[in-house]
Amino acid sequence: MFNDRDFLAAHGSLPLSDRVRNTTDPRWRGDRYPEGFPTDPNQQTIIHEADFFKFRGRGLIQTTFRSAYRHLIEYIRDNAIAHPVLEDYRRRWTGQNSDRIATMTTNANWDRLFLETDWIVPVLGVRLHSRHSGNYLNMPLDAAVLNGSDRGSIYFVGRRISGSPRYGRLFRQRVMQMLNALGNGATP
Repeated sequence: MFNDRDFLAAHGSLPLSDRVRNTTDPRWRGDRYPEGFPTDPNQQTIIHEADFFKFRGRGLIQTTFRSAYRHLIEYIRDNAIAHPVLEDYRRRWTGQNSDRIATMTTNANWDRLFLETDWIVPVLGVRLHSRHSGNYLNMPLDAAVLNGSDRGSIYFVGRRISGSPRYGRLFRQRVMQMLNALGNGATP
């Protein structure tokens, strides 16, 4: 992103721009954060607007990566949702390319969308993740299937969310704890 024209137009006036603008530093192509750059997430620098930080996990299932955020952008841009924050972004984004929108949005935009939309965007993140990951939320009302480990089970939902069989088991255990607490009239 530090060499992208749109990214630099949107974020190029932020602190540290002089150190990363049009960089050829190979450290930024690696899989480790380069030494000598701040790591405090509360700072507002150009680095904090790059994909690896901006598209970090947010919401109920930790919506992560540009591709998942792009699905959110496209849904918000293309669908009227009766909420003032969502209408504001829909109006801003109408007619624009979703990748360009993703490049130009800020952490503050995404924090607002996830925190100030009365749970609509976090729930939309789950719904779109399911839709683009095999419709794992399509679950039958059949106890044998729900308690199993195949498509339609609680375990399968957890596994699709994280990609891990371990998390699938943990997710099933947590869901069962909540259901048992609700069935007993207790709070989880």
